[in-house]
Amino acid sequence: MRLFKVLSVACACMAVFLRTFPIQAEYADSAGTMDGFQLAQTVFSRSGAVLNEIKIETWGQISNGLLSCQQLEEKYKAVARGLDLAELKPAVQAGESGFAGISGLAAAENETRQLSLYTVPSQGEPGAGKSFLALLYTGSDTLRARQVYSETARILQEIKFGNPLGVTFVGQIRRTADQYQRQALAHLLAYGVYGRFVEGVLQDDFASLTYYAPAGCDYLVAGGSRINLQIAFRTGGIDGHDYLYVGTPLIYQDY
Repeated sequence: MRLFKVLSVACACMAVFLRTFPIQAEYADSAGTMDGFQLAQTVFSRSGAVLNEIKIETWGQISNGLLSCQQLEEKYKAVARGLDLAELKPAVQAGESGFAGISGLAAAENETRQLSLYTVPSQGEPGAGKSFLALLYTGSDTLRARQVYSETARILQEIKFGNPLGVTFVGQIRRTADQYQRQALAHLLAYGVYGRFVEGVLQDDFASLTYYAPAGCDYLVAGGSRINLQIAFRTGGIDGHDYLYVGTPLIYQDY
């Protein structure tokens, strides 16, 4: 059951990514000096919001073919070091159809760490399939999250995982009057890192705007535009507050 819980998180992460940014995107390096964590933290800290949580996550393909349980375990152990999951015995599942998965889940009072790797056979093509990785960290300690981000990013680079490692800061901010005030605040926060507005959605209780900040080391290329920063607001917080989300290169979670 634990494996399927983690796999459902992985699928949810990908679904949110597609809903948030449905057009084809390409990940690329930049000449900037800030990694994703630094960029998101800098923008969030300028808002005056009270931090609720930090999420670090990624999802994507690690092999254009089926991997054995042993191969999955080897890759799992490599990535698990970044999440301090190496000492936790993972759950392993193998099916007769060729499906195999390995997952680890550690939940404490202030943080949750989840990692899963799985291989899925292609229907009607014996011996063919693809393998995937899903990773999610949730915590509220900035220094700890910084450590997890740095170590995980390094390890993912070592195993040549090409998808971006997303980070999202979530907090509560004083309630904004309307969508235009939320847009103005987002622009102000982005301009603090010289962010250039790309596109956005404004509604009565919701705002989502994307930017490209040259200071960021990495970015997505989508529709001919570079993007590496997303700022969103959701009304309905308690005690007269709104929820603020600052993510790089995009916000991968529901908001």
